[in-house]
Amino acid sequence: MAINFPDSPSVNDIHTSGDMSWKWDGTTWKATITTSVPLPSQSGQAGEFLQTDGTTMTWEAVDHTHSHASELPSQTGQAGEYLKTDGTTATWEPAGGGYDTATTSTGYFDIPVGTTAQRPGTPATGNLRLNTDTLSAEIYNDGSWIGFAGSTPTISSIGPTTAAETGTTVTVTGTNFQAGAVVKLIGTNAVQIQAASTTVNSTTEIQFTTPALVVANEPYDVKVVNTNGGSATLSDILDAGGLPSWTTAAGLLGTITDDATGTHFTLVATDPDGTAVTFTETTSVLTTAGLVLNSTTGAITGDPTNQTIGSPTTYAFDIDASDGVNTTSRSFSITVVTQEFNGSTGGTETTITDGGVTYKVHTFLTGATFNPGNGGTLDKLLVVAGGGGGSGDLAGGGGAGGYRDISNFAVAASTVINVTVGPGGARGVGNDNPTALGTKGTNSTFSTISATGGGRGGREADGNGGHGGSGAGGGGSGGQGPGSGNEGGYSPVEGYDGGDSSSVAANKGSGGGGSAAKGQDHPSNAGGYGGAGTQNNIDGNNYYWAGGGGGSNYGTSGGMAGAGGIGGGGGGSANEGAPAGSPGGGGLGGGSAINSGGDGAANTSGGFYAGNGGANTGGGGGATGEGPGGGGNGGSGIVILRYVWYG
Repeated sequence: MAINFPDSPSVNDIHTSGDMSWKWDGTTWKATITTSVPLPSQSGQAGEFLQTDGTTMTWEAVDHTHSHASELPSQTGQAGEYLKTDGTTATWEPAGGGYDTATTSTGYFDIPVGTTAQRPGTPATGNLRLNTDTLSAEIYNDGSWIGFAGSTPTISSIGPTTAAETGTTVTVTGTNFQAGAVVKLIGTNAVQIQAASTTVNSTTEIQFTTPALVVANEPYDVKVVNTNGGSATLSDILDAGGLPSWTTAAGLLGTITDDATGTHFTLVATDPDGTAVTFTETTSVLTTAGLVLNSTTGAITGDPTNQTIGSPTTYAFDIDASDGVNTTSRSFSITVVTQEFNGSTGGTETTITDGGVTYKVHTFLTGATFNPGNGGTLDKLLVVAGGGGGSGDLAGGGGAGGYRDISNFAVAASTVINVTVGPGGARGVGNDNPTALGTKGTNSTFSTISATGGGRGGREADGNGGHGGSGAGGGGSGGQGPGSGNEGGYSPVEGYDGGDSSSVAANKGSGGGGSAAKGQDHPSNAGGYGGAGTQNNIDGNNYYWAGGGGGSNYGTSGGMAGAGGIGGGGGGSANEGAPAGSPGGGGLGGGSAINSGGDGAANTSGGFYAGNGGANTGGGGGATGEGPGGGGNGGSGIVILRYVWYG
């Protein structure tokens, strides 16, 4: 209820309202107490308290012997405690800011406030205050003030958002940053990593440098922790860059010889963030191999450990490519060998690549010697004998020289080997006389490997085709049979039989046998084709070798002589004067060889001659019809060898 005081009071004026009175002191109204019940005298009542029973007031002692229930409890031993009543009984309770005391207040709890400098000089554990310097509450415990419930920072952004290298400077923008704040980075593995350094530039900006961050745990959260305990986190915001990526394929890097020098291989890996990549071996194998890895360039150099000839060693090892933090591993191997045939000489030397492997090739066009140096095992050895000569006078084509293709042929060190290259057989010349019969080709040899010369062509007056590496074709009149191939009895066979003229009495000769097929039996109106040669890429040219000679044609209008077999066989000749390869003409020489076989000639004033077998192909000579003229010479043989070359 509102009190209505006089508007213009004088000093010491009294105003009464109900049971209350007020006195004006010249400035304000102050309450006064008046009672009609006199108070008992205070004299001699020190330390006592005033008590009423509802009628009479009396002074009572505080410290007492509890002679009646209404007395207060004794104060003895209750220092620091407070008096509490449950409405019936008063008790002393420990002081402590209201511990274990429920409250329904929605107001505040008042605690001391001050700066850091105003902290108590001798604080006790549990002291609580608000620090106006740090803007946080703090409690004293374990010998120090611990801040809590401070102002909370915020983070709005960071830049850059990728830290590919250790020591990258990142700027954090936000609010409420405090001096002394720290930055922590939290990976997907939930581990917190403190920044390498943190600088608080202002309440809105912090700069930190990154520690080593593993890509496997990205993206990282950025957390700012103030000195007052307040913190803020920006989640999944910092990328640690990418992993190094290998360019060099895993597995065998290659094979090197134990006397190789310089840089053998160079490993290559890149980092997607442009960070320099270093290389480290983790298996300690390269040292055993006598090799050294350059950690900066990836080059592998050194003097490889010596090996035993024919017993290479493959060294397997693991390399880490690292950008300083992140690592990508890869497994490699290197084979170290002793170079076989090191220091070898003989023939014409070339270097080729076949199927991704490098070889050194020695080619012998004529007889010579081969010095194998330190020896070893040849990858391939090709020995081809001379082809048989083609005969004259209604004759069959000469057989191709024997063809021997040998793999993995061992050769002892320092043992000089004689190489024989057989010449081709001579052609038969003339008509109706012994000189019209060709001769057999000559054998070629390398060490223990020999190929048999090709058989000479048969003719009408002198019987069947000759035997040889490949057999000759039968003659063209009188029913002459073929010569047999593979005279050496080898497996696989060195050549095939010649064509057969025994069933037909006519003027057409059969083709000589080739290294890959028999000669063609003569057709009714033409000479038989020479048998095909065999394709072999020993020297990198994929030539055909040892084609049979073509059979002759005579006396059949429009007929054509037999062509030489592919691989150097000579073409047969005809007597009608047409160009080779056309009706009435000679047969074409066999091609796709180091030297093609010659075409069979048409009739001329000097006679008509069959084509020669291609030089150094082992091709059989072509045959001729009725003289004058003659057959073709057999092609000479060849010896070629090759071995793996690491030079």
